[in-house]
Amino acid sequence: MLFICQVLINHLTKQYYLKPLAMNKLFLFFICFVIYTTNYSQVTFETGSITKFNGETINGYVKILSDVEIEFKTTLDAESSNYNNKSIKGFSLAEPERKFVSKTIKKTNASYFFEYIVKSEVSLLYVNNNYYIHSEENDIILLEIKKTNEVTKKGTFESSISTYKGVLSYYAKDCPEVQEEAQSVSFKRNKLADYIIKLNECRKADSENYSYTSRIDLLEISFTVGSNFANFQNTGAEPYKTRGSSPGLSVGSFISFSPDITRLNLTFQLGLEYNQKKVDYTYKTENLISERTITHDAAVIEPFAAIIYQPLYNKKSLLNPYIGVGSSYGFNLKNDVTKKDIITDEAYEVKPDQSFSVMLKAGTFIMIKKQKFVFEISYTDYNYQHTNYVEDYGTNLQLKLGYVFSIK
Repeated sequence: MLFICQVLINHLTKQYYLKPLAMNKLFLFFICFVIYTTNYSQVTFETGSITKFNGETINGYVKILSDVEIEFKTTLDAESSNYNNKSIKGFSLAEPERKFVSKTIKKTNASYFFEYIVKSEVSLLYVNNNYYIHSEENDIILLEIKKTNEVTKKGTFESSISTYKGVLSYYAKDCPEVQEEAQSVSFKRNKLADYIIKLNECRKADSENYSYTSRIDLLEISFTVGSNFANFQNTGAEPYKTRGSSPGLSVGSFISFSPDITRLNLTFQLGLEYNQKKVDYTYKTENLISERTITHDAAVIEPFAAIIYQPLYNKKSLLNPYIGVGSSYGFNLKNDVTKKDIITDEAYEVKPDQSFSVMLKAGTFIMIKKQKFVFEISYTDYNYQHTNYVEDYGTNLQLKLGYVFSIK
């Protein structure tokens, strides 16, 4: 996967001559890394418990390996043991609360750890992206919408049959009022759960509802330190475009708010950074008698706003990669420029502030023993609005490492 990304990046940079070349290749490569870890990141242990067939419950930490096997340890430092659905009755997770039970479908003899969506006399179960209904007097029955192909003189047409409605209606045969609603139940997790709960209420049975996960709003503050790799482009009378920047210090902090993170997977960030941007670039053109060295030494205060997407948040992975977009504005503390060649020895200061930038972000949160860290690559493209003549431009690639504190 990463090799394919590298080949693609090399093609793009040769085809479109991205600027600056090395920085863009690094950023694109990290985007591929985010996609790679999204597909292959390993799930970490979660607080939970296992239940043996004799009814004994043991608290500890659970890692789900598949729908038939888990890994369990009593403490985070203890050695782990693997259990399949034949060796334990079930297991549970604490945050958010989820319960799984080992059951066998008699018709097919297939056995899994089924997740309870509703636990009661009539239960709603879930495994392998399928919903099932179950009661002690009946087998585990699949709820589905069947797709069929109908062949006519005008061609073949696909149609669907909501067979799950007939199953729901059958289970409610002793509850006429509930049975009437079966044909209007949509094939959605919460709607199916609501119907099963009503059915159990009619049967005078209590229900445990796990269909609604509790809303989690995160409020966090992060402190980061890293390096800037900036480049500058002058479009005046003697134009140039630097390459091969020197590292400059980056220190910053941002507040992030994640509303209903388990459902939306989105985070909004507001931050402030101090960034040093340095370049020492030597070049030669036909109009110059000798090589010219351009030096930029800038220090900028940059407030920024961004929105990021975290596709792996609900998987509680060791790595929680993200991608995002945003914008920043740079207030110049200084931006000193020197030009030196055989004839020229000039020094001046760029006065205008940086304009609002286009910002691209890719990174990953890292969980190590409940401590949260962040690693990020950020790329910004901006310009300088000079009076009475054309704009100058700048780009910056940042590599940052930080620590995240939870406020809420």
